[in-house]
Amino acid sequence: AVAHGRRASVLVPPVADGMGSGATAALARAGLEVELVPCLSDNYCPIIHHRASGATLVVDTPEARPIMSTLKARGWVPTHILNTHHHLDHVGGNAELKNTFPGLRIIGPRARVFEYPGPYPVAGPHLEEIPGVDHTVEEGDSVDCGGLRARVLEVGGHTNGHISYFFPDVPLCLVGDALFTLGCGRVFTGDYTQMQNSLQKLRALPDETVVYGAHEYTPANADFALKVEPDNEALQER
Repeated sequence: AVAHGRRASVLVPPVADGMGSGATAALARAGLEVELVPCLSDNYCPIIHHRASGATLVVDTPEARPIMSTLKARGWVPTHILNTHHHLDHVGGNAELKNTFPGLRIIGPRARVFEYPGPYPVAGPHLEEIPGVDHTVEEGDSVDCGGLRARVLEVGGHTNGHISYFFPDVPLCLVGDALFTLGCGRVFTGDYTQMQNSLQKLRALPDETVVYGAHEYTPANADFALKVEPDNEALQER
């Protein structure tokens, strides 16, 4: 929000506050507990537990061991894996978690063959699919996770088939690699127009939406942003 009578670049609450207190209050009202599990070198896996229903959502699975360690420590049994896209650092723990918890349902975007432009990954047709997926979803689909309900948003760009999960009753959005603090995911198999449209779609969500991305790149993103806009007061405050 922009404070009335102040310069448009000065935000209220202060940018430096981020979503801290607002996120805590929103999650508490919704009866949610969240563990943000560090994985690999810079991934984060949100584990979201709904106290009333016992539903426990694992958001992407970079690697199984730290996720299972956190689940054991909290006494939570995972009910759903919500995959945002097919990259290995987001699905690498699917099989091990499914083998350990047979009742776990894996949800993700539908498989598709996409013509990669190259040079990385190598140019040519590649299959984008979620390992072990039980139920595939697309734009506008509703995902029932125990006492929680999400709406699927297609937010391609990083990959052609990337999706996010928006929980309007919290509100909460699980964005994977579509959006980070001060940045977005590298465009691999989508294109820049698609990515821009996806960012606009996420921007249209309510301002109070709690957002969980999948990587921690904030210092590098802030350094780059300040080089592009050195006079941006909101960036300086951040």
